[in-house]
Amino acid sequence: MFEVYRLEKHPVSYQDFVDNKIADVKNPTACISAIFKDSIQLEKDYYYTIRSVNTHGLLSNPTPVFKVRLTRD
Repeated sequence: MFEVYRLEKHPVSYQDFVDNKIADVKNPTACISAIFKDSIQLEKDYYYTIRSVNTHGLLSNPTPVFKVRLTRD
């Protein structure tokens, strides 16, 4: 399973993501990847971090923070 966190302002630390989980992405079998689709607005910055949860409930370290911006082509 993967936990997906999102902020709409630039984080100062990973602590900023606490209470901002937007999804638990689960697959029926154990895996190392998954697909997540989110609805976001045009020309707005979003900041994401993700961490995995293994079958024993242990959490990984979070990923680097990813800045995402949907632009009009």
